[in-house]
Amino acid sequence: MSLSYSAEEWAPQEGGLLVPLAWEPPAPLAVPRSIMASRPALEAVLEAAHSHQIRDVFEQECAHVRIDQKFLRELVAMEARFVNKKPDHIEFFGGTLTGVHVVRFTNEDRDRLFTDLLEIDDRVLQDKLYSLRDPVTKRPVINQDWKISSDVFNISIVWLLHAIENSPFLDDNQKTEGKIRACQYMLYKFLTSRLFRHFPYPADREIAQAAYAQLTYKFALKQYGSWGAVIRHLATQATSRTGIHKDTIKFMADDVDVGKMLNDIQGRPRDILKNFYGEFLRVHKEGKRIARSSALVDIDGEIILKDKVKGLQNYTRYIRGVMVDENSFIRQELVDVIVKVMHTMPQALLMTTLSWSSRNFGHTREQLVERAIDLIAEHAFAYLSEHRELVRAQSDLPNLVSKLRGAYMSSRSSDPKLLEIRDLVGKIVAQATKSKNESVIAATRTGFMIYVIVRMFSMRHYTS
Repeated sequence: MSLSYSAEEWAPQEGGLLVPLAWEPPAPLAVPRSIMASRPALEAVLEAAHSHQIRDVFEQECAHVRIDQKFLRELVAMEARFVNKKPDHIEFFGGTLTGVHVVRFTNEDRDRLFTDLLEIDDRVLQDKLYSLRDPVTKRPVINQDWKISSDVFNISIVWLLHAIENSPFLDDNQKTEGKIRACQYMLYKFLTSRLFRHFPYPADREIAQAAYAQLTYKFALKQYGSWGAVIRHLATQATSRTGIHKDTIKFMADDVDVGKMLNDIQGRPRDILKNFYGEFLRVHKEGKRIARSSALVDIDGEIILKDKVKGLQNYTRYIRGVMVDENSFIRQELVDVIVKVMHTMPQALLMTTLSWSSRNFGHTREQLVERAIDLIAEHAFAYLSEHRELVRAQSDLPNLVSKLRGAYMSSRSSDPKLLEIRDLVGKIVAQATKSKNESVIAATRTGFMIYVIVRMFSMRHYTS
């Protein structure tokens, strides 16, 4: 059926609208009273589905908090204070041993968030959060049976991430760093809680070393080289503007999403530690262990001295061969000895440099690693031939490392070959670690040089 009308058959309507004279509006739809009566309830359901009562409580209780650069400095200081508060903390977060050090997140660490940073009474805040009710079901918004998502400390960190993200007083780089530091502080709480569950008493260091040595690079701890680096990686992921929690951090518009975010963040270090603990138990059951480093590795002392030319060729060929395989090249027991002697060198940066060197050996146009390895080997043979007493004491590895450290760190050295080695290895460290701290680069450079020498001259130990 075709509908067509001539000009005179159109009638003007209010607002200038023309409709056909023959047109009649349709009868209104009959809406059942039950549906009309339920409209307020329906609106309440839709509103409840995106309830932001938690955010509202914080906006009221933390109205005095100004998220500016001063606040950011205090946040960074609070996070750093936890990492550095005890030698065990420093060694744990700067290294790879798990269960050996006693690391605890105490009530004092928790309270700093409220008393020092936010300057609020967490008991008042908790009462207000726990009194929130769903407008439809009248049930509590926060289920206190869910330990992670009901913890007022954890919820406060989510709000803090939201507040930092929306602060008008910080630039984007400051916001990124602030969110990472705040999330790290919460991750310390999650990680140490799980750590205590798996290791209520300090673990055997030798078994822990053996367990780490068995890890593949599928394990985050092996990839990032220290627990501190793992935590920062997790915090960076969780707070990314492209991550799965970006909307929760930006808007905090859904109370349910706050709980989901907390459970996800808590689950990540839990799973990492759970996987490591499985490896630890396997190593423990098999009776594997790493012996004390000072007596573990015999340096091929007399063999080195017998035939310097042939020996140089053999050992250079050996170190080049193991360089291409990270698991063969990097030996934790050797790293531990070097770190113990070189107190100013971050272990994580040495591990990063060793890994980078292994992965890039034979794959760069400049051939930095290949040239450095060859020069280190050549210089080491010449140096140790002149200082035979260092390699005759084959079991005294720490003493050898200490002596090499003095030789390679000496600012008075004018040996052109050594200066060239320092330059090459300095470039390797800078590319591997992205660090611009000259003292850190210098320490890591020396650690790398010594590691290559010790790894090379322990050939017979690892091949016998």
